[in-house]
Amino acid sequence: MPNQWLSLLVAALTGGLMGAIINFLYHRRTTRETAEARQQAGIEALTAELKRCRVLYDYNAGLKGDSLGPLIQFPTSTALAISFDEREKFPKLSALQEDLVHYTLGLIHINQLIKLHHLLWISPELATGIKPGAAGRRDQLRLRICDFCSGNLRLEGVGPENFIILPEYIEYVSSKLQDARK
Repeated sequence: MPNQWLSLLVAALTGGLMGAIINFLYHRRTTRETAEARQQAGIEALTAELKRCRVLYDYNAGLKGDSLGPLIQFPTSTALAISFDEREKFPKLSALQEDLVHYTLGLIHINQLIKLHHLLWISPELATGIKPGAAGRRDQLRLRICDFCSGNLRLEGVGPENFIILPEYIEYVSSKLQDARK
């Protein structure tokens, strides 16, 4: 009789332990697969965002001769999340993190310039002999933004060499991202 109780006790403990081990292994595998799927989705979203930015660079650069054309801001939500908010969730992009930070900061700067350009549309400041007024500053800013987008002007204070040329840098980040996708 005591052997039956001991056998029953060992079976209960072993069964519970085996169940716990199986449950642990299942959740570990599921968590790993979910993290991998999330990482892959983030890389795909960033790739799509980079493609859209390339198109917007060309569009904004083409507005150099059109003073009434609307400058369009660049999408940054995925780049912000991957560069700053959730960078530890993307180990495949760890070698690319510094480049993504430079890229994201460059886009944020250009977006702020575009916001300033939009604000100058509603400014009532008139031109005087000394000041160009809101319209003149708006045109100067538009030309500067177009030069950044076409690659004729370097964006200072960002990048590995303390400047980046935006169209070239976006191609550089895109090519490194393609390597990470594999």
